Amino acid sequence: MASFPFHPLEDHFFGMKIGKVWKQFGSISELQEALNSNLKQNEENFICSSKGDKMLYLDLYPTKFRKFIQAENFDSLNIEFQNLLLEKNPKLDIIFDLLEWLFMGFDLDKNFLKLLNLVSNQKLEFNELFLEKLREEYNEENQT
Repeated sequence: MASFPFHPLEDHFFGMKIGKVWKQFGSISELQEALNSNLKQNEENFICSSKGDKMLYLDLYPTKFRKFIQAENFDSLNIEFQNLLLEKNPKLDIIFDLLEWLFMGFDLDKNFLKLLNLVSNQKLEFNELFLEKLREEYNEENQT
């Protein structure tokens, strides 16, 4: 089976929005470098998840995440994201799908920022102003 590179700031709608807003706070290369710090040694790119993996993860995780959110168990939510990042091939495409789903479906500002910091491998600091600008950018795009 062929493996295709995944460039999160170019290949994913939500990733593009994050990149566009991040330009107001720092350089895009800084953001890309932070994301790439999740790659394993000798890896050049993230790899797109197979359709089967994507279907499985996007079927299982929303149910699991809803339970964590209802129970206000945000540590478990963070651990699940960490596990996705620590897999042999980090599932960044799936992570961005899940981030977008959480961003649009729940009011998790403080905890969402923690997830963004986690995905950036703690190399960047996302703040509430970033989140506000991201929400504006996302909503503006979806209203046209």
